[in-house]
Amino acid sequence: MNDTTPRANALVVELLRRKTPWQRLDMVCDMYAAARSFMETALEEQGLIAGTAEWKLAVLDRMYGAEISPRKRRALLARWRADDLAK
Repeated sequence: MNDTTPRANALVVELLRRKTPWQRLDMVCDMYAAARSFMETALEEQGLIAGTAEWKLAVLDRMYGAEISPRKRRALLARWRADDLAK
């Protein structure tokens, strides 16, 4: 879906082109931080506790999804659970 007029889109593109590479990188970092914050809020609302194995698994699933093989996912979860027990 594209609800932006061609004129508005051209203006946004021009404004982005005027930014330095560092300014654009800063924008990307800010957007990533905001998205991460939204995700963490959603996980908290689901009752997950930050830093636990289940929290880390939920973050992994949301960030990487099917890119992580089931085998690697199981190995990471086992390690994170062991870490939780050691605390």
